[in-house]
Amino acid sequence: MVLIIRFGRVFSVILLILLCIIVSTTVATAEDMSQGTDNQNIKRAEEKGVQEKAEKLEVPEGMVRIPAGSFEMGDNFAEGEDWELPVHKVYISEFYMDRYEVTNGKYRECVEAGVCRLPKESGSRRRDSYYDDGNYKDYPVIYVSWHDARDYCEWRGKRLPTEAEWEYAARGGLHGMRYPNGNTLDCDDANFARFASDNMCWDYGGYENDTHKVGSYPANGYGLYDMAGNVWEWCSDWFHSDYYSDSPSRNPQAISKSSRGVVVIRGGGFSNRAKFVRVSCRHKGGPSYRGDRIGIRCVK
Repeated sequence: MVLIIRFGRVFSVILLILLCIIVSTTVATAEDMSQGTDNQNIKRAEEKGVQEKAEKLEVPEGMVRIPAGSFEMGDNFAEGEDWELPVHKVYISEFYMDRYEVTNGKYRECVEAGVCRLPKESGSRRRDSYYDDGNYKDYPVIYVSWHDARDYCEWRGKRLPTEAEWEYAARGGLHGMRYPNGNTLDCDDANFARFASDNMCWDYGGYENDTHKVGSYPANGYGLYDMAGNVWEWCSDWFHSDYYSDSPSRNPQAISKSSRGVVVIRGGGFSNRAKFVRVSCRHKGGPSYRGDRIGIRCVK
């Protein structure tokens, strides 16, 4: 009888131990499951964050991301006109810029869509047939006005660059340099004219020269092509000779019409000397002017 009672007590203890083990295991399993769920949630959140960041940084087709930053705007060497001075610090927000100048082929799409008008002329400086010739579809469109350029960019869901954006992008991340890729410029660096005194690239300076296929010369530090030479590029700003004296320090843009009614063009063209293809060079043109040395580049 005593033996039976003792056996019953031992059995009870064993049952209690087993019950504790079962409870501990169940709790541990629940904790593991909870931890696993938490890890999955963290992983999903991380993946979502990466995806959102990737979507935010996704660059539009044919464009280059220009990071936000500050730079010294103006002529660091005092080699140009007075209106390139004073040199002043400017902050530019992030934006995107076309990798290449707008080509005949790209512009034709806008014309065929019924939005853009035809260029004023179908030829170029030394070519009787240019815009209508498929051999030149990847060459910069010319004979387009400032109004034409705005129409094209808006049709693409873009806009013309401000003068400050243009110079900031043209510098390609370099500071205080003359040209997009440094302080010197040779015939292999850009499509421009070097006259006899400069060991000319083209006969009779730029008069025997013409537009070249976009992207024919090295890109700058941001991956932009032809920021020096080939064709001038329209900017959104109205041209004011004294604008640098009191322009805003953040994302400046001259939106008020100038007394002479002219707008900014940048970059220089195939018939211009090195002085005019410097990154700080400011020039001007009438908004209705349509010539053989001015083209388009858009931003977003």
